[in-house]
Amino acid sequence: MTSKKRIRGYALAIDHARDNAYFLDGSPVLSPEHVVANENQPRKFQFIENPAARLDTSSCRRVIGDVFVADHGTATFIWQAIREKLARDAEEDAENSFRVFGSDVCEIDGETTLKLAATRLRDSQTLNFDFILESTDRSRQTEGRYLFARLCKAAGITDINDSEELNGHRASVKELPGGSVDFRPAKAAR
Repeated sequence: MTSKKRIRGYALAIDHARDNAYFLDGSPVLSPEHVVANENQPRKFQFIENPAARLDTSSCRRVIGDVFVADHGTATFIWQAIREKLARDAEEDAENSFRVFGSDVCEIDGETTLKLAATRLRDSQTLNFDFILESTDRSRQTEGRYLFARLCKAAGITDINDSEELNGHRASVKELPGGSVDFRPAKAAR
């Protein structure tokens, strides 16, 4: 592809903690090259960039981003909208942050269930979570293990051998449509 055929514009990236959105480059000398698909991660764009305004040389730099817009006004509008959405998400995460204070693994109706007790940080309300870790019903077991893995990831735990290792860890819960929940890293109130 020659530089004359490349679309040039503005690229935005969202940081991995979903705290900020930013422009990758302030100049329009940036062009999408292809889509990068990482395992279990959102797809991103790989952009080709060269401040000298020549996008057909081997000295171009490759950068990864989330959004590409050809027009500066539209790029600024999208950037502001993303930042507002991230701020709302951070407020919601801070409102629903909790600290685990108790855990128990028990057998209930032939299922191995992990029961967690946590304190919501904003009002000290006790929250209870149940995770089905073993069941003859594969869909219940899969959902329970998935949610438990999401909680561990949100709490920053990579390896766990005993449920008591969760005690003291913080995370945030988000209610999803349909009555399900998801877990995210805890955020401090702003």
